[in-house]
Amino acid sequence: MFELTTWPRSPWSIFNELESLQDTMNKALSEPSRERPDVRRYRYPLMNVWSAQEGLIIDAELPGVNPGDVEINVMGDELSLSGKINPQPQDKREVMHRQERPSGSFSRTLQLPFRANPEGVKASFKDGILRVSIPRSEAEKPKRIAISAA
Repeated sequence: MFELTTWPRSPWSIFNELESLQDTMNKALSEPSRERPDVRRYRYPLMNVWSAQEGLIIDAELPGVNPGDVEINVMGDELSLSGKINPQPQDKREVMHRQERPSGSFSRTLQLPFRANPEGVKASFKDGILRVSIPRSEAEKPKRIAISAA
């Protein structure tokens, strides 16, 4: 039989240093930051995507965002959504205790499952939800083939 023997490590062992560093990194990565959240670190805005025969429908949550501060670009098979979330004005006499709502610039790009028709893209904004309808390009639409009998 084999018997494993562990030797006591010296206090200056490199292994202790590495374990200490690992513990510090684990704590740093698991604890939430006390600073203002950075919009670019998160997948923002949150989106729901539906596929239809004509194309895609995308709903993006943008509460408190001015529709004029949002830019939508469709090129080929990519949709880019970018904009700016303005911070809420705060009275100088008020003290912020918690800030979870993001502010600042955001950008998100989605790979579409087909090439889009950029001229047919439509967008509407209601109750903080941006809805984007993206039609398929004519070349991507399924074509019905007639069968001729001989």
